[in-house]
Amino acid sequence: MNGTLVQPQQVLKADADGFLKNNVLDLFSLAGRTVVITGGGRGIGLALAFAVAEVGGNVAIVDILSEPHPHYRELEKVGVKVKLYKSDVTNFDVLKSTFNEIVQDFGRIDGLVTAAGICPDEPFVDRKPESVARCMSINVLGTYYAAQLATAQMQRQEPLKDPARRGSIVFIASIAAYVASKGQTTSDYCASKGAVLSLAKALGVELAMSGIRVNSISPGSVGVLTMSFTYRFAD
Repeated sequence: MNGTLVQPQQVLKADADGFLKNNVLDLFSLAGRTVVITGGGRGIGLALAFAVAEVGGNVAIVDILSEPHPHYRELEKVGVKVKLYKSDVTNFDVLKSTFNEIVQDFGRIDGLVTAAGICPDEPFVDRKPESVARCMSINVLGTYYAAQLATAQMQRQEPLKDPARRGSIVFIASIAAYVASKGQTTSDYCASKGAVLSLAKALGVELAMSGIRVNSISPGSVGVLTMSFTYRFAD
């Protein structure tokens, strides 16, 4: 304010009884919102689909699988709208058609989680160009395309409540974007997740003025294979 010190009371309007008027669970509610999850037919994507559904969000799952993990049937029983779309995140035209179908079915897109990805394990010098290209295409381009399509829809539609909050995008990156794993030979995967991490930073800045938040999560090894190895070598 032209160099004038702004006092806290000028900015903050404290409500000492505010906690009595709201339930803390409301802060996590996704009621009325639709979240698209790529790679949601199994693994991390399916687990996140349950998380979204359990707090009231509708879920549109995009996956290359013809048949999802059996737990998907339990997701359908949560009580929100859930639908699975077979698609290919590496094919922009196919994915665009899928997103158009999602908007027709759900009316809007409020969130995106990009969990589609692969993690080949093969020595660096043995990698074939087509294998590297496939990893980059799924992990990087698939993330890029999905984010681009979701952003376009978020910018077109009217925000649900706050005009400054049009949507949220979460990329599933990996701890492999930060450190190498001595027990794995996943050079192209590490490179791809580094790209996803950088993309999240770039879009976080670029889309902020549109009211769209972009974040990334970097988990370690998780999933069915991880658990099977854990049990196998428990002793």
